[in-house]
Amino acid sequence: VYQYYYQRITINKIEGKLPENQPLLIACHHENYADGFIISKALKTKNLYWVVNTKKILGKRWHKILKPLFDYFGVLPLDKKLFEKSSEVLKRNNRIIIFPEGNLSYERNYKKFGKFKNGVIRLARYAEKKYGITIEIVPVGLRYFGNKVDVTIGESLHYKEGIKKLRERIVK
Repeated sequence: VYQYYYQRITINKIEGKLPENQPLLIACHHENYADGFIISKALKTKNLYWVVNTKKILGKRWHKILKPLFDYFGVLPLDKKLFEKSSEVLKRNNRIIIFPEGNLSYERNYKKFGKFKNGVIRLARYAEKKYGITIEIVPVGLRYFGNKVDVTIGESLHYKEGIKKLRERIVK
């Protein structure tokens, strides 16, 4: 469905390049439900997973019924097992999309940016300590213009640089 509405995705600019052959957390601000699909298409990368608050979207009943489908599409439910599951995914050199704001634009009264939560930083730190691997965080910004989207991929950073630095790079 999103492909028909968003006919053209334009990568506006790239600051640095997407690191290759290493685990990544891709942190993006959250405008609408299509964001993950748009990032997937723009990055053209394999082994991509998404952190999704499935219970918030579907409720507990549907979450349980649709779990096999979530697993197939690489959805990592936002639950108490997230850090363990995500660390396993990152250990296998995969990439995970995560939205640090944790909500869509309409849920924050259409403010451009919401408060950035530090889950992405905590997740990177957890995976690094558990498996001794370096986890880079790649900031991604989206700008919607009707049915067109500009995607800005920023220079990656390490979790020790902090949530403020990550927010600055996404907001740019």
